[in-house]
Amino acid sequence: MTGSSIDWIRVLVSLLFLGYASWSDLRSREVNDFVWVVFAPAGFLLTVLSIYLARDWALLAVFGVYAGFMIVLSVALFYFGVFFAEADAKALICLSLAMPWYPVATPVHPLVSFVQPLLPLSALANGVLVEAGSIFYLLSRNIVWKFRTGGKLFGGFENIPLWKKLILLLIGYKVEIPEAEKKIYLYPLEDIEVKGRTAVPVLRIFVTHKEDRDMLVRKLKQYASGEKLSRRIWVTLGLPLIVFITIGFVLALLFGDIIFWIIFQVLGRWVERSTPF
Repeated sequence: MTGSSIDWIRVLVSLLFLGYASWSDLRSREVNDFVWVVFAPAGFLLTVLSIYLARDWALLAVFGVYAGFMIVLSVALFYFGVFFAEADAKALICLSLAMPWYPVATPVHPLVSFVQPLLPLSALANGVLVEAGSIFYLLSRNIVWKFRTGGKLFGGFENIPLWKKLILLLIGYKVEIPEAEKKIYLYPLEDIEVKGRTAVPVLRIFVTHKEDRDMLVRKLKQYASGEKLSRRIWVTLGLPLIVFITIGFVLALLFGDIIFWIIFQVLGRWVERSTPF
């Protein structure tokens, strides 16, 4: 077995496990721990085997540093990050064991010639960038809906500040409550506040747990069925980060670290302009 075949196997194994975990998280909001129990040791053994075939034992130390850094980062993001779930942390840890650096023995290489060395970090950075790009989709969807239907985008929230309206346009859109109930990746941005005998809709930006999501949908459905509230509510796309990490991993293999490349380009041009000769 050659280093090239091992690198191909490491890439395919990583794509297989990340792809399945993404599908499972989208379908049920859960990823069976069996995925990580198999992925982690398989990735570790394949990386050690590739180092053995390369006969470069210094890579063992590099492997330890890279994997150690990503494990610490993943755990820290899980404990302190608002939108970083346990499955996301486990995915990054497993990826750091299977693909700690960019593969060198395959014909597929990043388009950019200069990349930062930690492949899992590139996958995370690319994934976050792709996720941030969803604001353009949401904004265009809201604009199209407004011109197509002529409906009130901010019905029930006419008096909120302009900056909150802008946030709503960038992070959410309106759907019928049955659609929000059916699609588990849609998280309500609204809650109900009862004042006396009056039910008033209020904004709720952060909803992070499935139980909160289901409880909110049931609550909104109850009040809407009594015609006390609109049947259309603001929701946000609660797509699992692991989906974007998987997309980011593919982008890292094909293109490189997009954020790092942008920073490098900006700094390069700044240096060129600052150099007097």
